[in-house]
Amino acid sequence: MPAKVKLFFSRRQMLEAAFWLLVALLLYLFMLSADSLAMRRHLAIAEALLSGQLWGRQALVGSLEYAPLPSLLLLVFAAPLQLLNLSASKLLCALAQAYCLNRMFKLQRLFGKSWQTPLPLLLIALLLFCWKDPFLFGTADPGWISAAVYAGFFYHMCLWQHDQELRHLVAGALFLGLLCLCGASAILLAALSYVIALAEIRKKLGEPEKFAGLPTVLGMPLLYCFALLFIWNWLIMNDPLFLLRDFWLRAGSMNLALFKQGAMSQLLFFYLLGLLVLLIAAQFSDQSMGTRLLQAAFLLLPLCFMACRALQVHPAGVATLSGMALLLLFLVFSYSNFNTRISENLAWCAALALMFCGFCVFPNLTKPFQDPEPASVPAELLCQHIDRFWPDSRIMLYGLPLASTYPDRPEKRFLARLDFHEQMLHEQAKDEQMHLLIPPNNGELYPKKHPVLADIHRRGRDWLLLEKQYPGGWQLWRCVTAPSGESKLDHLR
Repeated sequence: MPAKVKLFFSRRQMLEAAFWLLVALLLYLFMLSADSLAMRRHLAIAEALLSGQLWGRQALVGSLEYAPLPSLLLLVFAAPLQLLNLSASKLLCALAQAYCLNRMFKLQRLFGKSWQTPLPLLLIALLLFCWKDPFLFGTADPGWISAAVYAGFFYHMCLWQHDQELRHLVAGALFLGLLCLCGASAILLAALSYVIALAEIRKKLGEPEKFAGLPTVLGMPLLYCFALLFIWNWLIMNDPLFLLRDFWLRAGSMNLALFKQGAMSQLLFFYLLGLLVLLIAAQFSDQSMGTRLLQAAFLLLPLCFMACRALQVHPAGVATLSGMALLLLFLVFSYSNFNTRISENLAWCAALALMFCGFCVFPNLTKPFQDPEPASVPAELLCQHIDRFWPDSRIMLYGLPLASTYPDRPEKRFLARLDFHEQMLHEQAKDEQMHLLIPPNNGELYPKKHPVLADIHRRGRDWLLLEKQYPGGWQLWRCVTAPSGESKLDHLR
């Protein structure tokens, strides 16, 4: 008799995996057909990478608004799924949502009571009712990748609190490192979560000998992925700090009036109530690791969201991370065991106030997490003008939003870069006829105080001719530097 083959996974685990794949398929089928603006830009980056375009490589590493991880995953999924006629963006988000659900149900099954098993679904239904915006859960958005990564980190750290197995700490460290590839807000959340997790680990272990080496285990993936961002920028952009410069430029044009808006103040108060629940639970319950990690999310994410809105930059992953943190708060609160009756009553009062505030706040926010579609000149209109007068010319575009708005795989009509070098464009215009498209200086597509683009929009250059002006402040400039050897004035020089 041949020996039985021992499978790496048990039959129960395989059935569980099949069930969650079925859940992901159902989520894929019920997802809205239109992708979010951020997802469309990530798709444009992935297509540019597949086409070997320079701006695609630059966009992959040079932006804190549109982080590398979603673009890399789309790059992996795009080619094989085209053969199956499936949407890579929708499938990726469906898998991320299914993974988030899986982590929540596992936490509930491990630490909660059996009658509380349907609680995650009830929480999601309640959140949908409060938000009154299908965008957050029904649209393919790259933020779900950030939420899935954070859910994985949170799950493993909660497990480590109860059994102190090193494998959970290693897995949590890997997820923490991946958060660094999910945008500016996720980087801040990862850094603060690292500090909080170390403090909780030290308190849990007690003995310094047991704690020795664990900061390195938890911090190495975080440090590696963080350093990777600057190394990529050094190799591709020839400037290791390029991804920070755009954020720094936008900080000069921050609209502080946004912080005075009533809806935003209510949103901040809502998260402060959640922070109060977490502070009580962390101090007086047996779930100190989970509640203290969520404190970082409830403290940082609303501030990051408001700051990004004021800076007019895309708040990468903040919406879905906030939704995930809110679900995890109620989940952890449901199976927390409090030390005293008074602390439990206080926590329940704060939780009820949080729910009441949610019913009051979120209906007043009109699609708060959607990025508005910026107005643009139709590509056909630009091409029609160029083909009529300058059939051999190409239009130079600067910045990721503009490059993704006018995708051109063969680069026959549009040529894009993320970095603006005035002298480089001037030199290129000597070899071929070039045009330059400058969007309105309203802070949407480039910083209002950009040292070159804003100045060109306002005053132009002596080697640029304003050939066409479109509604909304769009400008099409023609480089009037004659290509080398074609100027009729060369013999006079």
